[in-house]
Amino acid sequence: MPLHWIIDSRDKLITITAGGDVSYGNVTECLDALVGAQALGYRKLVDCAAAIFRMNRAELAALSFKVRELHGTGAMGAAAFILNIETSAPEVQLLGAIAAADRPLRLFKTQAQAKRWIDDLMPKRSTR
Repeated sequence: MPLHWIIDSRDKLITITAGGDVSYGNVTECLDALVGAQALGYRKLVDCAAAIFRMNRAELAALSFKVRELHGTGAMGAAAFILNIETSAPEVQLLGAIAAADRPLRLFKTQAQAKRWIDDLMPKRSTR
């Protein structure tokens, strides 16, 4: 499967790794899982460095619409994206839709940089 995700409810962190050919169905399945887990407000570490997004214009438009719709369902968690330097047009269009939410979002070249940034945003646990 080209998309793998881990939803960590304790740390309120979603880790998504994309590799190979990623389709519209792959992305919508992942989004549906996040919605089902009520985890949209969690921080997200999304590694797309090894992904090739294989979607036509209609699928990209539908996905962008779906992502923007999700923004209206409540608070969106911070997102750190790891991208290949040679980002393709589909990735740019998706990032545009994702960036529309009112939340911290940054792009990184390495997983270490992204992890450091997203970990710094981790909510502090109560010591009680």
